[in-house]
Amino acid sequence: MNNSTREHTYLKHIIVLTLFLFCIITIWRSSLIDWDEGVFALQGQWFASFGSQGKPFNFQTPPLFQLIIAFIFALTGQQWYILPLLSVLFACSTLYVIHGLTSQHYSEKVALLAMVFTASTELFIFFARSGLSDATFLFLFTSAIYFFLQGVQKNRIREFLIAGILTAAALYTKYSALPLLVSFAIIGSVNRKSIPRRWFFASILLPILLYLPYVLIYAFVVQIPTIAARHGPLMGIHHLSYVHYGLVFAPVIFLMAIIHLVTGKERKEVAHVAVFGAVYFFFVGFYHPYMRLLLPIIPLCAILAARLAARTKKLTIAVATIAVLCGLFLSYRTIRYNSEVPRTVAERTTRMCREQQCHLLYASVPPNIAVYLPGNILIPEDHAWITIGRRFPCLMRDRIIMERSTNILDQQSTQVYLHGTIYDSLRNKHTRLFFRMSHVWTTEFIDAPLYCKDPYNPLKNTTQAYELYTITPDTINQILDDLWQFGFEPAVTVLEQ
Repeated sequence: MNNSTREHTYLKHIIVLTLFLFCIITIWRSSLIDWDEGVFALQGQWFASFGSQGKPFNFQTPPLFQLIIAFIFALTGQQWYILPLLSVLFACSTLYVIHGLTSQHYSEKVALLAMVFTASTELFIFFARSGLSDATFLFLFTSAIYFFLQGVQKNRIREFLIAGILTAAALYTKYSALPLLVSFAIIGSVNRKSIPRRWFFASILLPILLYLPYVLIYAFVVQIPTIAARHGPLMGIHHLSYVHYGLVFAPVIFLMAIIHLVTGKERKEVAHVAVFGAVYFFFVGFYHPYMRLLLPIIPLCAILAARLAARTKKLTIAVATIAVLCGLFLSYRTIRYNSEVPRTVAERTTRMCREQQCHLLYASVPPNIAVYLPGNILIPEDHAWITIGRRFPCLMRDRIIMERSTNILDQQSTQVYLHGTIYDSLRNKHTRLFFRMSHVWTTEFIDAPLYCKDPYNPLKNTTQAYELYTITPDTINQILDDLWQFGFEPAVTVLEQ
């Protein structure tokens, strides 16, 4: 290994180590701040306990990330920091994959620039330390691309097979992995004369066959009409919205990538990266704008942007420095952001329940708050999973079923209710109930800057607050039935203390 190669190797590890240390330091001071973080945590808890805790899997996203969480919970106990820690590890691994993917076609210098450009974008920084599945998905997505292109380059079936397995894993993480199969088909068909004949089975048919059981279970449990009702209204032509996202969350590398596509001369090398980006963009553009769906395009743009920076030769360091500093400056509020509000709210509620010795805790809060609340979640008798539970009783083991006709409220103890203002429609619907409650405490939650910048986030200007109420024995008799029926509202969770 010569000095230049050794230097590049050190720089590669330093970039990854810097990201790792930054993320570890920041996640230690934060809580789960995203709605879906709470969903993943509660579903992971449900899988880990075989249905006796948490909330049931609902097919909103595929189950692989939740199963990984469940496996770790089973080994270490239910520690919620596991979720962001997983993202940190997968995000750091993704940087190594980006380096390998870039160095397939370009120099070590370009590969290092691609790593830095990716790590300095706001989307990557945010998801690298979140408890969402996006960092995990990005690792699987980019790894599948890397091994597929390795198979094309080395003409070996092993790489195509690994790409197929990674694609199946990506499909079991997010539904948005489907464009990978189309990209494989395009690139494989163009290179079909120079690659093994079994490439199509290994990289396309195999992941489809592995994914098919989940699709059949999904269709059987959720039913086709419900799936259509869930996703149909979200379909449309939203490609310009995703271009807007690129200009909002990664403007520098997004524009640099476009410039290189237009002016670059390495047509074959650019084509492979461009095909994956273009196919993904084409299909995702038909779905409602969600900024997290843009994340897989970020590394591909970073590779093209890095190549453009390298083309400037003597100005490469200056161009790269400006690009990185601009990315970090635009990410400044996201870098600084952390919130302990979800954990603080749960701690205050727990203390209140203990002081009042309440039997049941009522809560209408997002899942990322609910995950910190104490007690076992009761299942309403009209919940969709009751039907599944009758077929598979093990999934309902140790769960208490709430029946409308059987009120188990303790009339002698104070009841505690935690309300999130995002569910203020409940206040209008149950005016009499709220009138009888005594307000105890309120705190405000400031959402992540990334969501506030999202031009298509309907809640970006909505103030979120959490309010604690008590219902004393003196008043509970007057609203006993109203309070019990309140627990059957879809937005309300009832926990046994």
